Amino acid sequence: RQYPLGVKVPNAEMDSLLLTRAEFHGDWNYTIHPRGEVTQ
Repeated sequence: RQYPLGVKVPNAEMDSLLLTRAEFHGDWNYTIHPRGEVTQ
């Protein structure tokens, strides 16, 4: 897959992510969790 470069994600969207930071280097080691049920 190819993804566009330089895409800016708004701070509000980044803040809404459910992240669990790792104990070691949690600034760049983390797990992203789903927000809940996805509707289509």
